Amino acid sequence: MQIARAHTGQNGCLVTENAYHGNTTAVFQMSPEDCPPEKKEEWIGLVGGPQKYLADKEKHISESLKTAEKIKNNGSAPAAFIADNIFSSEGIFSIPKGYLKNMYSLIRSFNGLAIADEVQSGFGRTGKYMWGFEHDKVVPDIVTLGKPMGNGHPIAAVVTTREIAKSFNSNHGYFNTFGGNRSLPPRV
Repeated sequence: MQIARAHTGQNGCLVTENAYHGNTTAVFQMSPEDCPPEKKEEWIGLVGGPQKYLADKEKHISESLKTAEKIKNNGSAPAAFIADNIFSSEGIFSIPKGYLKNMYSLIRSFNGLAIADEVQSGFGRTGKYMWGFEHDKVVPDIVTLGKPMGNGHPIAAVVTTREIAKSFNSNHGYFNTFGGNRSLPPRV
């Protein structure tokens, strides 16, 4: 989210209603599965997951647009839409055809970035493709990777374009206690 905020100059985020993207202070708000509704801040916009999209695509798109406009009007234009591409917190759904295409188009219309959380679905876990987002034939702006990378070793990665990485590097410093472990990546 720091990268999306640095690149767009915006600070809101669209997430699916039952999402889980982590439990650190930085992403807890983006995890409505765990974050109680009364603690949700105004910069978070909840959008329907695949089940709502399948029930009524036009209504889903309309409601998602209203949600993005609402957080923008609250002073938090959406910097990103993030989705776990098997929607594991929503009940393990395949990506409905057009879901990510529509959501990526929506977030980009607000000059936000599309983030694919591939921690659960990446590295061929969906069967046909290496990445979950490929099922909807889209390309995200940022991809987050984790657990399956290290086969039990603590390693993760963020993949993005050179342009987006450059805007992050020029606007922010970054430090991580676990960063810089040169001995682990070659072993993984």
